[in-house]
Amino acid sequence: ARSFARASSRSASVTNASGATALPLSFSCWYRSTGSITVEQSLVAVSRRTTSIDAWFIGVDTSGHAICESWHNPTFGTAVGTVNVADGAWHHIGGVIASTTSRAVYTDGGDKQTNATAVTVANVNGIQIGAIFSNIGALGEFADGDIAHAAIWQVALTDAEMAMLAAGAPPFTIRPINLARYVPLFGSAPYTTEPDWMQATGFTLTNSPGLASSDPPVMR
Repeated sequence: ARSFARASSRSASVTNASGATALPLSFSCWYRSTGSITVEQSLVAVSRRTTSIDAWFIGVDTSGHAICESWHNPTFGTAVGTVNVADGAWHHIGGVIASTTSRAVYTDGGDKQTNATAVTVANVNGIQIGAIFSNIGALGEFADGDIAHAAIWQVALTDAEMAMLAAGAPPFTIRPINLARYVPLFGSAPYTTEPDWMQATGFTLTNSPGLASSDPPVMR
C-alpha cells in the first residue's frame, strides 16, 4: 500500500484512460484514513485533464462516507454510503457506474447505496489515484490516507463480486477479461512509478507517496 497526504499533494497518475473511456465501469480499492476527514477526497478517478471538468470516481465525502460519483461540471450525481470509514482501519470501497443514470457505491462489500441523476461524462483522458482533475488542468481533492489494490473494470460488477473483493479476493480473480486497470500499489521503493498489471505504462508517482505501515487483507 502507498501512503497519500493531502498537505503534500501526493498522487499516482497516468496520462491516458485506455480501457476506461466508456460506461459501464466498476471501481475498487482499499482505503485507510490517517486522520479526520473534512474535505472530499478522490481515491480512484478517471477524468479529463484539460478544457473542462469531467470525471467518474470513487472517494470519501466530508462526513467520512464512501462515494461513487459522475461529474460533468456543474452537474454531478453521487451515490453516498452510510458507513463511516474515517476510523483508521482498512475498508474496501467499490463503485459501479452502469450508465449515465445509474451508479452505486459499496462499503466493505455491503451498504449498497445508489443514485440516478443524469450525468454525461465526456472526453476523459487520464486516470488518477489519490487525486482527481477537479479544476481545469489542475489536480485536487487529494487523499489523506493509505490506498491499495486500485482497480477499474469495463463492466458492471455484481453485488456478489463486490462482496468477494471486500472479503479479500484479488482484483485479477474477478472478471479478469474485463479488468482494464490494476495497480496493486505494493510500494516498491525507490521506483518513481507503480506498475499497472493490465497496461504497459505504469502510474507516475508525484510528491513521493510513501510506503504504508501495513497492507489490507487481500490474498496474494
